[in-house]
Amino acid sequence: MTGFARLHLRVADPALPPYRRLSCLRSALEHFPPYGLRSTYMYLTLAAGIPRDLNADTTSLVRAVDELGAARARWLSGMEALIQRRREQKAAGMRALPDAAAWDGLWGRAVGFRDDPRRRPGMTLLDFVERRLRQFDGVRLPGCPDCGGEGTRATATGHGFVERCSECDLLLAPCTCGSTHFELAPGPGWWPAIWRREHMDDAGRPDPAWPGWHGPPADITNRRTSMPSAGAG
Repeated sequence: MTGFARLHLRVADPALPPYRRLSCLRSALEHFPPYGLRSTYMYLTLAAGIPRDLNADTTSLVRAVDELGAARARWLSGMEALIQRRREQKAAGMRALPDAAAWDGLWGRAVGFRDDPRRRPGMTLLDFVERRLRQFDGVRLPGCPDCGGEGTRATATGHGFVERCSECDLLLAPCTCGSTHFELAPGPGWWPAIWRREHMDDAGRPDPAWPGWHGPPADITNRRTSMPSAGAG
């Protein structure tokens, strides 16, 4: 598999055809999809305003891969620092984690998955990474672990309920049966339509007429930062 750094360069290479550059962006997402592959791809197309006619704005591809690259670099540097600190703790005799369950939970959600790619935290990828790294560092942040939202919604499974964040759709409390209950059942053409950016208009904005949108899509350009002050937690 081609490395992320090389794919980043290819996306930014004006000598390559735009469709090849977009293909490299999708390949780069296989190395680092913070919200899951499809959710992160859909986020980047909207955040960078990648139009359906790539020739209309090829710099949008650069905006997308630069945001992804900055978030990945921060994630790698943050994890390296945390791993080094853990080594030092072990060398000092602190082999047991103070909150092992919380640490394991964060590792398990280091790269998230959402069955509905339209739902994700309302922040930049870098803000999301910073939030996650603070949690790894032991800071207890209020609200939803992913986005900081305070609202929740419950969905019946037929024999129980699952609880999700009402803002980003993160699963907060699974069904008592232990099974994953997916709410979204897209048709066979739904995912290819996202790859083709049919959820956008020619100008790179969300297309409200796209059948995949249920109600008005969120304005992703109005992104908020969910990071509380340094004294929080």
